[in-house]
Amino acid sequence: MKLQVQSIGNAYSEQAIDLILTIQQKEFNIPITVEDQPDLKEIETFYHEAGGNFWGAFIDGKLVGSIALVKV
Repeated sequence: MKLQVQSIGNAYSEQAIDLILTIQQKEFNIPITVEDQPDLKEIETFYHEAGGNFWGAFIDGKLVGSIALVKV
């Protein structure tokens, strides 16, 4: 098992959405949808182009975590 952290873009949007919504909805019972979080569908626009970044943590090629920073 090898952990790899890398900057991710729109190509990983669906995987990020699945991961994040599962945590929000099932673990924390937050009534939130992907429509409430348009940044997850446009990672490059909301994070990269705005001066921030969005990273994914992968184990054996599977996205298992994420963190993002927004420049304000």
